[in-house]
Amino acid sequence: MESKSELGGWLKDCFGKGGQFADDWEELRRPWNADGATLVFYPHGNLVLARDFDESERKIAVRGNQDLLGQILAEWEGERAVPLFVCDGTSEYKLKSIGGSSYLQRVYREVLPKMGQSLVVYGWAIGDQEAHILQKLKQAHPQRLAVSVHQQNEGYIQHVQNKLQEAGLPQPVFFDAASPGCWNNPEA
Repeated sequence: MESKSELGGWLKDCFGKGGQFADDWEELRRPWNADGATLVFYPHGNLVLARDFDESERKIAVRGNQDLLGQILAEWEGERAVPLFVCDGTSEYKLKSIGGSSYLQRVYREVLPKMGQSLVVYGWAIGDQEAHILQKLKQAHPQRLAVSVHQQNEGYIQHVQNKLQEAGLPQPVFFDAASPGCWNNPEA
């Protein structure tokens, strides 16, 4: 999202003004001020997502000269919000945690089964504790998968191939997580 000013409206996490998740998130698939559109979701949350003490959920935005991590820390230290993310436990435990969040429920129930033909996975271990995510992805019937690999880790590649095959998902194309232009790696 940091490169949004360079790419225009290509990358969209479906959070609008005021940090609220868009009810009409599917409409955001259309390009706006860009040659295409890629939607980004956080199925287990993210540090940038917060639950306020009135139980509302929002995306934390940068204010003034503060950097994003500084703003997140200020929200937590100021006791204005708590982080919205699921970080440990079994697949069943994670599903219970997802059930306690309107955003995470919407991503799980609405977004994952309708994600489209292509999926890029960056920084996901695809462990047993994520079986619920694999089941939802299978419902989407993706045609193409791309998975990032750190330092050509052959053990990880084999693990991912096995997990995806067990889940009935297509075999992925693997790419170097440090590739120029990938995620937050500057172009060469």
